[in-house]
Amino acid sequence: MTRPPAVKVALLSATCLAAQHNGWDDGLRTRTLAVVFDGLRPQPVG
Repeated sequence: MTRPPAVKVALLSATCLAAQHNGWDDGLRTRTLAVVFDGLRPQPVG
């Protein structure tokens, strides 16, 4: 399923704002972004 660009931008923006607002440490930011990016990566067809 292809997500519209606006959905991707909203997800990334909300994640970054949450990290900034709540003072996430480097490890939490790194792990969270890895999960977000893995979810946005195109899935193989087949």
